[in-house]
Amino acid sequence: MHGFSPGNPVSTDNVTMALLEQLGEARTTAGESREGRRMRFLRAAEARRLIIVLDNAPDGESVLPLVPRSGNQVTIITSRRPLGGLMAVQMPRRKVVHIRLKPLSDSEARELFAAHLGEERMASSPEATEILLRVCGGIPLAITILAAHLRLYPDDPLSSFTSGLSEAEGRLDLLDLDEPRSSMRTVFSWTYERLDPALQEAFVLFGAAPVRRLDVRAAEALFSTTAADRRLRRLRDLHLVHKDADGRFRMHDLLRDYAVSLHRAGHFGRAGEQGNERLIRYFAERSAPTASESERWTDPDFDALVTAATYAADHEQVSEACIIAEAITEPLWRQGRSAECADMLRHIIDALSPSTPAVRTAHFLRQLAISLRRTGRFEESAEFAERSLTVLGPDPDLRSSTESHYVHAVALSYGGRHGDAVPAYRRALEGFRQTDDQSSLGDALNGLGWSLAELGAPSAGLPYCLQALDIHRRLNDENNEAADLDSIACIHGRLGDHSAALAYFGQCLDIYRRIRHRPNEARTLDGMGDASSAGGDPEAARTSWLDAAAIMDEIDRDAANEIRNKADGTQFPPSSERGIP
Repeated sequence: MHGFSPGNPVSTDNVTMALLEQLGEARTTAGESREGRRMRFLRAAEARRLIIVLDNAPDGESVLPLVPRSGNQVTIITSRRPLGGLMAVQMPRRKVVHIRLKPLSDSEARELFAAHLGEERMASSPEATEILLRVCGGIPLAITILAAHLRLYPDDPLSSFTSGLSEAEGRLDLLDLDEPRSSMRTVFSWTYERLDPALQEAFVLFGAAPVRRLDVRAAEALFSTTAADRRLRRLRDLHLVHKDADGRFRMHDLLRDYAVSLHRAGHFGRAGEQGNERLIRYFAERSAPTASESERWTDPDFDALVTAATYAADHEQVSEACIIAEAITEPLWRQGRSAECADMLRHIIDALSPSTPAVRTAHFLRQLAISLRRTGRFEESAEFAERSLTVLGPDPDLRSSTESHYVHAVALSYGGRHGDAVPAYRRALEGFRQTDDQSSLGDALNGLGWSLAELGAPSAGLPYCLQALDIHRRLNDENNEAADLDSIACIHGRLGDHSAALAYFGQCLDIYRRIRHRPNEARTLDGMGDASSAGGDPEAARTSWLDAAAIMDEIDRDAANEIRNKADGTQFPPSSERGIP
């Protein structure tokens, strides 16, 4: 019915005549009215057993007159619109069922691709096949266009088609055969061009926004209107955006590519830039410590916030980038997403101007050093910690320089350089005593105790860790209390008291589970497995290792496999760095 195609939709009367012709009822009666033809079609249809397909309908009003009310028929109607008017009509003898079609599943997409291209060619390049299918995003038309494109070049390996797919234009080019119905760009344009200007702008701004999923309040900032909910609802009715279970809206990746290509071609260019600026300010305002109770995040989308902070740093909204990063760095660490955090912080550090106060620059260098250390890049971590000290200059701020000495000491100890770490810890201890920072003082005591234990003096190191535990318990600082307990447990293991080690590990595990620190929960279970194994209880060791591996599967698959190998009998030495937070 050409509801969303070039030219005008086919009229209901013309559809009626086409259907009558297909039924062998094409004869005309002199003076027969449109309504007369329609009634003649309905009588003919109701006398037969039929499936009637009305494809690409423009709206409910155009198809409702063509639906038989009785008899043995099923009418299948497809449309980009939801056809709500059809759903609202009472038809006692007809059940109206609305099915919102989703993209094909991975297995369905592979099956369709194989039917068009052949299993043999897919099997010859499995990695390229996955890359190419990912571009299609489960859209059947995209898969058939892709297969047709590839069949034009039967001698070319599939891998030769995977270059240039990192950009929106490259992906759309792959799905363009220079014919209107064989080009995803053109097919998308048929819907876009039927939108009113306000919806066209909403489509382009949403698709070109740096953040892929937006709630209504974020969309209000992006569109600069309180009518964002209505616009999103209308885009959703046309299947141009989808609503996730958490209430946030998203756009299919190929539609997003089309929106980006429109934006780059000049559609709403300045409006898009201004919208993105407002969107970043919105994320910063809700991330700021000064945000009111009603404005704070209740269910933060960390993917969106990482993207927003990185984009802000790259687009001269450095202040907003810093605010967002401050709010999400610690939660990202707790989720085991330190690599993402490090990448975000690199963008922010690169964006800081020479006029940025040294204390602020040093702060973000320390945050990057910590993130790198949490990803196992200890030498790099130590380098950035040293940079934070260099930035502070010869007459540094005491608090900032003390924190930098501490982060440097931790990086050195994690890199196995305990001899260098001990004096750095002692410098940090002196600074924390001068600034009366009790919690950080406890951190440094714990680190110093552990490095001494690693240097072969566990009995000398244990009192420092016990002092740290007393401080953190007095301050009700659970995260650092758990770190102290972990160090104490490991030192008892070094001293051969494995039952004491397990008791301290058990207290540590309870805290990490309570505060939902998944990486450290896994690390503690791994330590409990080591202690149980050393204490002669292989079954308990195996249980702890498998529990640890199950958690690490979500965070670091290689680390999970190493732990699982221990459970299977392949021994690895216990982790050398334990309880430093």
